[in-house]
Amino acid sequence: MENIWRDSLVLALDLDEKRDALSIASSLNPFFGIVKVGLQLFSNVGPEIISELKSINLKVFIDLKLFDIPNTVYSATKALAKLGVDFITVHLSGGEEMVLACKEGVRDGLIVGSAPTTVLGVTVLTSEPQATEATMTERLSIAKNTNIEGVVCASSDLKFVNNFAPNLLTLVPGIRLKGNENNDQKRVATPSEAFKSGADFIVLGRSITNSPNMIDAAKRVLENLKNG
Repeated sequence: MENIWRDSLVLALDLDEKRDALSIASSLNPFFGIVKVGLQLFSNVGPEIISELKSINLKVFIDLKLFDIPNTVYSATKALAKLGVDFITVHLSGGEEMVLACKEGVRDGLIVGSAPTTVLGVTVLTSEPQATEATMTERLSIAKNTNIEGVVCASSDLKFVNNFAPNLLTLVPGIRLKGNENNDQKRVATPSEAFKSGADFIVLGRSITNSPNMIDAAKRVLENLKNG
């Protein structure tokens, strides 16, 4: 089945072992053009995983959800940008000064000749039961004022985001196939529901990596997108 969605599909490698992450990322490479390295994998194996993933023709989304004093966020972001990551996350609840420090770190860490790192601001975690209009307005205003490229939000918040800040890229976690458990996610959607609501990127993790047959699960994602 032709995969026209590959560059918009993100595989969350929420794993402990580098060999497992590389094996899964390699086998699912035809389906997912972007892989997410979060706190779990990054804390277990360190930054060397980034270059190894990029060497097999994958973009890397480093999802550490930075939140600290601006100087610390600047230094951390600069170091991550030097590794060649394609996407990075920062909590919008940290305020404009912190988000601007993240942008400056990306700028100063950029490798000459490489594509710039896309900064995504986290609005409200999908493990939270809801995102109020006041909270979303406040955090999206920070995203607009700091000129970051996009935001991370639940599928249920996409309509508000696209109305309030239509120029922002949107990345949606909490994606589940029909029949999958929600686990700790409160606001979930199927792949087709998220894209129909206006998502630019969607993230799938346990729906794929916990499946007894990951290839079949990935094919189910494409079937959902084709028929949804």
